[in-house]
Amino acid sequence: MALFLEKIHLPQDRKKLFRAIPILITVFFLIYYCMHPSMYSEDGDKTLLMSVRTWEISLLSVALIFLWLVDNELSDRVNRILSWGWFAIAPFAVYFSLLYLNADKFNIDFFALDKIALLLTFAFLYLVQGILFGLTGSIRFSVIIYAVAVAALGIINCFVISFRGMAISAADLFSIGTAAAVASEYTYTLDWYMVMEILFTLLICTVSLKLRGGRMMPLAARGCFLALVAVLAGGYYYLCGKTTFLEDHDIRSEGFTHQLRYKKYDMLFTTLTTCFYLVVDKPEGYSLTAVEEIAADYVTEDEAADGTGDDTEDNVATDNDATDSDTADSAATDNNTADSSTTDSDTADSDTADSSTANSEDISTPNLIVIMNESWADYTDIGNGLELSEDYMPFIRSLTENTIKGTAYSSVFGGNTPNSEYEFLTGNTMAFLPTSSVGFNLFVRGGGSAFAGFAAWFVGLLYAGHASVPRDELPQKYCLSADWI
Repeated sequence: MALFLEKIHLPQDRKKLFRAIPILITVFFLIYYCMHPSMYSEDGDKTLLMSVRTWEISLLSVALIFLWLVDNELSDRVNRILSWGWFAIAPFAVYFSLLYLNADKFNIDFFALDKIALLLTFAFLYLVQGILFGLTGSIRFSVIIYAVAVAALGIINCFVISFRGMAISAADLFSIGTAAAVASEYTYTLDWYMVMEILFTLLICTVSLKLRGGRMMPLAARGCFLALVAVLAGGYYYLCGKTTFLEDHDIRSEGFTHQLRYKKYDMLFTTLTTCFYLVVDKPEGYSLTAVEEIAADYVTEDEAADGTGDDTEDNVATDNDATDSDTADSAATDNNTADSSTTDSDTADSDTADSSTANSEDISTPNLIVIMNESWADYTDIGNGLELSEDYMPFIRSLTENTIKGTAYSSVFGGNTPNSEYEFLTGNTMAFLPTSSVGFNLFVRGGGSAFAGFAAWFVGLLYAGHASVPRDELPQKYCLSADWI
């Protein structure tokens, strides 16, 4: 066995294979470019050889192949110097590679970017590179890891925007399972800028791998370096996330169309700022007693006598005598659009309001059915309404017996569907929650949460709760206990 391995020169074969893989990747994307005329025919009449882009991608491909075919014959001392020099400029290479991907798509002018945001962006890249260097002890691998991560983030962000019209934010980390489940339903096509981003990243990785040296081998030295970088990273987080520094310099990323701020802060820092809005700090002087004192002026004498004025959950789940206690079914629908929907927001309004203090034998438990449908809206009820030749909702309109219907308004559009569900199920508004956050992920932590919705309240009235999403891939994941909603 040993003679066989020696005969085939396994190390040399590995080296050839190691060189062949990036060369094949480069050739693949060069062929991909040639097979997609939309990449080089911007105005519809350019041929392959007449396009400037053809020469750009060809020169880049030749440079990549050349670097992989030529051995690094430089001395160890020169390699160490070049490695540390590469360590100093790699964040700029990663940044401008990402900028090339986004500049034309989002009309980003580098010289018009906010200077403070730009400095914080480069500081962030150096911190990430420093942490990775402290962990790996290698310049080449620390650069490769975050270069690939940044490129992947940029390309994924472009796809996400094209699919839902909304850029990636930190809140999407909580919905990554949903994204993975529906990802297979979309069609993915790389454009010119994505292909160039991949090749630029491959070039950065190639340069990193070709250089030797730049290692911090002693474990003690790596530990000290990592501790120093961790302290700097903590200061960075405190400055941006725990002080008003960003707001004082008018740096913010609000709403869900974060890509509109790329022209001022660029994609990387805009995405980073969404992380700082995921945590809510308790306001100074905030307490339940303070809330009750403020609400006291709005509580009637009857409510105060009944003890309902301070019972938030009762007020959320009850209203008036809108529903008879013998109601059998209540149906409601919701729509995740910015205009309106045929939603019964009063589904939970029944005469079971006072039953929380009654014995279980006296509780009437009519079925309560809520349907939230993103693609459903009653356009005859929007504005002046549409005049249609026939009714497109005959079944819903036919529900008259034991049914309550009404209108609800959605606070989100094009994404963050759970927030419309959060408002409907809890009666709370997203206006007081951090920008770009998802209410359920941040504040609803089970039936014991102060934000538990009226579904959990009804469970306390001997109801059985069930929530599901009508998708083949999702029901098992999203059949949640009513204690969570």
